[in-house]
Amino acid sequence: MPDTLLPIVLVSPDQENQMRVQRALDSIYQVLTTSDGPHALNMVHCAGAKAIITDQRLPTLGGVELLRRCEKPDTARLLVATSQDIGHLQDTTSLSHVHRIVSKPVQSPELQTAMAGAIREAALERRNSNLARQLRDTNSLLNTALYRVRFHEQELQQAIDARTRDLQTVNSRLQTLTAMDSLTGLANHRSLHQHLSTELSRAARNKHHLGLLFIDVDYFKHFNDKAGHQAGNILLQQLGQILNTTDRGQNLSLTGRRTDIACRYGGEEFIVILPNTGELGSLSRAERIRQTVAEYAFSNRQVQPDNRVTVSIGVSVYPDDARTKSHLLQSADAALYRAKQLGRNQVQLARRDDGTPARHVPSRATRLSSCA
Repeated sequence: MPDTLLPIVLVSPDQENQMRVQRALDSIYQVLTTSDGPHALNMVHCAGAKAIITDQRLPTLGGVELLRRCEKPDTARLLVATSQDIGHLQDTTSLSHVHRIVSKPVQSPELQTAMAGAIREAALERRNSNLARQLRDTNSLLNTALYRVRFHEQELQQAIDARTRDLQTVNSRLQTLTAMDSLTGLANHRSLHQHLSTELSRAARNKHHLGLLFIDVDYFKHFNDKAGHQAGNILLQQLGQILNTTDRGQNLSLTGRRTDIACRYGGEEFIVILPNTGELGSLSRAERIRQTVAEYAFSNRQVQPDNRVTVSIGVSVYPDDARTKSHLLQSADAALYRAKQLGRNQVQLARRDDGTPARHVPSRATRLSSCA
């Protein structure tokens, strides 16, 4: 194995999962494998690993607990779990120490993207921690000087005030950075769950509806294969601009309101939270997004089917379709899956508990054709 490859530790008793992860990462990282949690922690320190990726289901302790015990700074922490486990963890467990969650079975592009993002986030947290510590140390020195030099009290107080403002500015900036997806500028996966929990509590308290859109770029792997990963990143950035466009926008069709919250779920998947929005409003918002994307002049769109970029959207509404965060996400995800199965470039509404079939929102072209 070349010395230039960064070492990472893989913890999994699942041989198939080990093989999938190794196939995805062997050409990029030096993958060190084990099935034992405590042994993995020793490996992280001894090998100077840049990341630890663990299966949630381990013989001695859970993957989330293992990542919590990994105290080595600047180490990216990834969790691999089934969709069922992810839903349970999101409802019952604090995941603040987990940088990324990857669904089983592991897919190479998703895992590579998650690993790269987790390593970047871990490095950013380390730099942020050092910067905050430096600012605190500086502030402490200024306070000491204040006590020693009484006759310079006014001058020193002004210096302390300036340092305090700097610290507040940096802290505010750090909070924004840790809640933001670095590629698209939207709220990141961790911030998504915070926003969704807050909005669900508000909706329950005020007896309002809450809409959720689960958005996925159609044929994104095909786009990356044909146009390259850099072009894929540019596409995701442009899509982020569309989703973040409100009535303040100047150059894009208006797709949302200032109260809507657009988030990057991971990879080419996005979530839009719609406070105080019922079924019809959520479907209308989803259809505006779908139409805007289909008509937008994305770079390299000619490599896609029909020479355009499209999205499929699943719609779920609280409390009609689900009453918890995980169920709301699952029902929207299921609706998205149906949209994919039924041909892509469309909007599907989640199925209700009473068996009511999902509604399909026809495209504008289809509606005009039926009118004719």
